[in-house]
Amino acid sequence: MLEKRQRLINLQYLRQDIARNLKNLLAENSLSIAELAQITQWQPMHLQAIIDSRATPNVGELNYLASIFDRKIKIEFVS
Repeated sequence: MLEKRQRLINLQYLRQDIARNLKNLLAENSLSIAELAQITQWQPMHLQAIIDSRATPNVGELNYLASIFDRKIKIEFVS
């Protein structure tokens, strides 16, 4: 089992990857956070927290975001 410190580091990397992907999708689709908030009916502050790597969306939220951009999510467990 990984040490707690390494798990927290991995979580931060995950948040950064999610944020980078969401930023790219917003740019590709010429959408602002405010526009995405209207589409999702989520608070803009929640979306901003995800983009700032301060929040970790759950799998359902990731799936919903992916569907908005006509994408799928892929989750892998790697060593």
